[in-house]
Amino acid sequence: MYLKIVCCFQVVFVGFLLADAELSGLYRSVFFDLYNEGGGGDEFLQEYDFIVIGAGSGGSVVANRLSENPSWSVLILEAGKDEIFLTDIPLTASLLSITDYNWGYKSKRLKTACLGLVDGRCNLVRGKGLGGTSIINFLLYTRGNKKDFDDWEKMGNK
Repeated sequence: MYLKIVCCFQVVFVGFLLADAELSGLYRSVFFDLYNEGGGGDEFLQEYDFIVIGAGSGGSVVANRLSENPSWSVLILEAGKDEIFLTDIPLTASLLSITDYNWGYKSKRLKTACLGLVDGRCNLVRGKGLGGTSIINFLLYTRGNKKDFDDWEKMGNK
């Protein structure tokens, strides 16, 4: 029981500390250089065999698979910025969802949901950066439905 209370206190304390740092502007000033890290190479080709839009979980896998053929050139484009060390800490997902790592999408006004939120619209957290939503979803992973994989196999994908 004591361990649970101590762990809970630590999580809550770190959460309040990070939230306070964000609200006071300290978060951005301390990590300003990390927010503005450059990424990728400085040299670009005149043309590419493949251009992959989005460096989320899916886009990164597609680009990686295409790049396995050494005769193909692959460019991957991402609207977001590079990750910082905080994107690897699941506890900071809520904090990161109010930064530039989130596209800031909102749902349409609904009569049956999000009634207590501003304008009755839900926040739809979608990641903007290398890794996509996986950088701001507490690093959760959900395996796809077995039926989907079976259906893809029936279509000839093995």
